[in-house]
Amino acid sequence: MHLVAIFMLFIIRSAWSQERADYIIVENPQPLIVYDQFQRRVDTGRLKIFSTYVPLKVIRENDLFSDRISRVMGVELFSRRYHIMQNESGGLVNESDAGYVKRFNNCTIRNDTIEVLHDNRIRLYNRPATADDHIIETMDRETHLKRIFSKNGYHYVAELGIVPQYGWVRLPRTSAWTFLRKRTSSKMITLPVDIQNQIEQRLATVNQKYQTYFRSFNRIHQSSKPIPQWKKEPVEKGLKYRLDETGYMDRLNESTYYLVQDLQNMLVGTSFEVIHNADIIVIQPKNQ
Repeated sequence: MHLVAIFMLFIIRSAWSQERADYIIVENPQPLIVYDQFQRRVDTGRLKIFSTYVPLKVIRENDLFSDRISRVMGVELFSRRYHIMQNESGGLVNESDAGYVKRFNNCTIRNDTIEVLHDNRIRLYNRPATADDHIIETMDRETHLKRIFSKNGYHYVAELGIVPQYGWVRLPRTSAWTFLRKRTSSKMITLPVDIQNQIEQRLATVNQKYQTYFRSFNRIHQSSKPIPQWKKEPVEKGLKYRLDETGYMDRLNESTYYLVQDLQNMLVGTSFEVIHNADIIVIQPKNQ
């Protein structure tokens, strides 16, 4: 019986440890020296995916490249592995040029999405504190926030838009927010109308954010850049959307990643799946 108890304790601790991780928040990642999983230098253009206050999940520390000299930290962003060059003391190379850099240990991994239900009830901060000088913005109703991790009662989130806005929120114990609904398991050969409506509303919200951003950009810079939009195309089963301005794909990688994750959450428990390939998103029956 004693051995059984020890074994169960081991299983519980293992499950617990899998739900936690260390994260590093970097205000300005551009000065950092970053390599991809194949140890190739990530150039300035590809570094755009590392946006302001990006959360980097720590995978390995004080690792060595194949030259057995270069010391790097292994991190994960959007399920992709990267290596960031470290100095002899274990800090990040060029860290002093990266602005606010802070490590948060033993954080609870969340990876879910919430929806704000009321205006002006939830605030986004650039630090895990509620001082007014740290406020980035106040959330509007129907804003979607991707929770990445939690620490000491604060949640690090990405406000989903054309360029995700990262920051901290403290969620009140009220009706000010709700989890993005997931469905229980069922077998279905057609996409339920309520889920279809949720998906179409989510794409409409993304398109509206693109319009707001690019109209503002064009007004400020007196330019006429076309506004990217996800446009629905006819398919026999499910849904299909295509981004009509493919020249923005590199810039929209981050927001599209979160969009696809949201759609996947909506389809949990159904017989449908999300297929994403560059400028196309398809909702189709599994194993089609």
